[in-house]
Amino acid sequence: MEFIRNNRTSIHLYLFLFFSITYLISIIYAKFLLSISLWAFAFLVIIEIAWGDIKWKKNHLPYLFLPLIFLSIVFSGINSEDIGKYMHHLKIKIPFLILPFVWSYKQAFFAKYYLRFSFLFLLIIVFSAFPVLIEYYQNYDQITESIKKGHPIPTPLEHIKYAICISLAIIISGVLWIKNFTIKKYNLRPVLLAALLFLFVFQHILSVRTGLILTYIALPVLGGKYLHSIGRTRFIPFVIGLIMLAPISAYFTLDSFKTKVHYVRHDFKQMMKAEGEHYSDGGRLLSYKAAIPLIKESPFLGTGIGDLENEMIKSHKMRFNSDSRKYPHNQFMFYLTGTGIIGLFIFLIGIFGPIWYFRYQWEGIFILFQLIILVSCLVENTLERYQPIALFLFFTLSGIAYMLQKKESSVY
Repeated sequence: MEFIRNNRTSIHLYLFLFFSITYLISIIYAKFLLSISLWAFAFLVIIEIAWGDIKWKKNHLPYLFLPLIFLSIVFSGINSEDIGKYMHHLKIKIPFLILPFVWSYKQAFFAKYYLRFSFLFLLIIVFSAFPVLIEYYQNYDQITESIKKGHPIPTPLEHIKYAICISLAIIISGVLWIKNFTIKKYNLRPVLLAALLFLFVFQHILSVRTGLILTYIALPVLGGKYLHSIGRTRFIPFVIGLIMLAPISAYFTLDSFKTKVHYVRHDFKQMMKAEGEHYSDGGRLLSYKAAIPLIKESPFLGTGIGDLENEMIKSHKMRFNSDSRKYPHNQFMFYLTGTGIIGLFIFLIGIFGPIWYFRYQWEGIFILFQLIILVSCLVENTLERYQPIALFLFFTLSGIAYMLQKKESSVY
């Protein structure tokens, strides 16, 4: 015990490093370990508070926005009859309550390791790509046929979640390249550039539309910001044009991308004929149409988040004679339908609050990650899935810690 008392700072540091690394790896590979890491963070912080090793600081307003997302679900309990499903939604939002508490107390730690954790996540995504490519080319004909039917290339994580992770990794590689990121004075710019190009091509091989859209939004913004910062704004149209030529090149060089383009065209035609229920875009559009009457019926309180699934099933059946069980494929419409205008308002404060707070600061990974998450929320229920929530909170909270720490350091 005496050894623990004398060395508890070092022990806690190593434990936080261990669980942070476990957390990042688990986003891709092990949901169970992700939960363990979350509770380990909370337990370690409580221990440090009990020992008096860390104390609450005043400047923690940005961390207080995110728990509002949890509170918006709590609020919806007053209008939910299906308690089982309500508790399910409450359970997956618990990280929004716990992790801001952890990061607010461990701000210095996460600020210090923010860029290193970002680089680690980049490496995790790069190495995760190789088994995907090996399986794809070993089963090339079979997987190509499945793409024609709308099925994705097999990935370690559900394909849309994985594509979001790749988009973040591409952002990280670009930002760290611009920052001239080093480890022990080793110049990593060649590694970062190689990783960016590799993942950019890999994103096209996977051909997940959400991932491609996010990549093509984030990269021009990052490139434009960088050229503006070095006084080379005249090259911005050239760089953006070069990026936008990539899909044309991918169409003629990557069979998976070309096959997906043809599938999307077929999907769109079926949707125009009102026969696209079992296709991606058609099903998404149908979910919007089914949600609109529910919004009109209860605009302020919504259906109740616990009752949303059952109400959507009824709406699909009544209006379209469909057996679809899909929620509205839009995070904002999901909240509007399930929690009403009041719940949506609370959610919007929670998600836009940190962006507003740091509106005069530019931290590339933070701001571009917020951008891709918000854009993904327009076509997916991104923050209703455990791994994207974990990803969102880790990099949002770490970005907050990094920027607050820099701000505090500049004051003194």
